[in-house]
Amino acid sequence: MQDLTPTSPEARNRELRQRLTERLLDDPVLYYSELNEDERAYLLNQRHAIVQRIQEATGLIPEMRAEGIAMVDPDGELADQRMPSEGTEGHITLLMAGHLAEHLSQDQAQSWTSIHAAYRGWTEQFGRYWKKAAKEPDAGQSFCREAAERLAGLGLARLESDGVRPLPTIARYAVEAPRISRIGKIG
Repeated sequence: MQDLTPTSPEARNRELRQRLTERLLDDPVLYYSELNEDERAYLLNQRHAIVQRIQEATGLIPEMRAEGIAMVDPDGELADQRMPSEGTEGHITLLMAGHLAEHLSQDQAQSWTSIHAAYRGWTEQFGRYWKKAAKEPDAGQSFCREAAERLAGLGLARLESDGVRPLPTIARYAVEAPRISRIGKIG
């Protein structure tokens, strides 16, 4: 069997560039922590050139953060999976994303128990807008599991045996309390 390991520095760099470009196109988020030392060093040095080529070729918009890179599809045409924006399932997924984002700094998985408790609160607050199946007494487990799987598929969370671990990019779904500002008095 022939050894296909690149032997020259140019060949190694080309192979790294190709592998990283494929990951940026295939994965919703490429976290630096998931890369080996050579990949991380190459990407940190060449990230602007790589994402610029991807952006020019595909229209994807790079979102570069301290923890990694996401290539965002503004039109939703290239994504295999996208954040749902409609219906009961979409609403529950967005609520879970916000819930996980609130707990991101704890750097631990949110237990299924705490997620199901949050679901019960959401049911009280928003259930009148949801389909009947989501309000059934035991619906929380399946609706929460489906929402968590969607978030994991988007690289926003990781499913663990004891719950769901929020990943750094879920911070974009953090919800702040509304701020009301007063405009000067009239007259």
